[in-house]
Amino acid sequence: MSVSAESFYYHFCFGIIHVYFGKFMKKKLSSRLLFSDASESPAGRLTTAGMLHHVHSGGLRKMRVLGSYAIVCLIGGSGYYRDVNGISRDVKKGDVLFIYPEIAHRYGPRSGETWSEIYVVFDGAIFDELRKSTFMDDRQPVLKAPPGFAERLENLCEMPRPLNSAQRTAEMGNFLLLLGELLEYNLPESTKSTFADSGLAEAKRELEANLEGVIDWENLSRKCGMSYESFRKKFREATGTAPARYRDERRIDAACGMLIQHPQLTLRAVAHSLGFCDEYNFSRRFKQMKSCSPKEFRERNQK
Repeated sequence: MSVSAESFYYHFCFGIIHVYFGKFMKKKLSSRLLFSDASESPAGRLTTAGMLHHVHSGGLRKMRVLGSYAIVCLIGGSGYYRDVNGISRDVKKGDVLFIYPEIAHRYGPRSGETWSEIYVVFDGAIFDELRKSTFMDDRQPVLKAPPGFAERLENLCEMPRPLNSAQRTAEMGNFLLLLGELLEYNLPESTKSTFADSGLAEAKRELEANLEGVIDWENLSRKCGMSYESFRKKFREATGTAPARYRDERRIDAACGMLIQHPQLTLRAVAHSLGFCDEYNFSRRFKQMKSCSPKEFRERNQK
């Protein structure tokens, strides 16, 4: 049986067991398979995803090994998580269970309780490599979901299928961004603070170089090991300004030097050399930051 088939079978059996026990409850379990995809990928793949609502106690009692990675995001209710490493956690809505391929585990609602979840099963070399970093830690299998995480995860899993190669690549990229945001959100504060030393310096170098070019914000965020929203928040906390504004400030600073040192340059030439689409947008942005137009600035600083 393939890994994908095993993943599907695991969650199918889990649902069937809860359906049986749910007959004696007021609300019966409902399940929805979002996708099951056996397509191979050199780096990684998402194999199965689904949603379970009104899961009751009485499901899997024995620990078992999934054989793949998985995340289980609780969107309602509460229960527990246990694994062979002796980790025992109470879990509730807003928690995310991170399942590792070889770690035996069990989880579910307690007697008289229910929960609802969205789950994604995945595997591949890219996740094995991430596990070697400080981001993924199997000693921390219960994580807190960032704001909006469950909704974005569900939207990702509801992409119309089948996917072509480009769509599958985009799906994996979006999932990695979500995963990175989840893991970064749960880093200890002492670890997060290192951004001010290393990540901030790297980001500043990128933003101050090649001022006429276009910044790929998602790529820059990945270099700093986080999603764009997390990067933007951390950059603002460290510098007092958003990264896009910081970039514009450096461009306007460069413009000031050019206006003074090269009086022969037209405003159009200055705007073009710094990546502004036209003279009008350059002048408007310059005035917003310097409280005067580029022409007025040049006249005031003529030698």
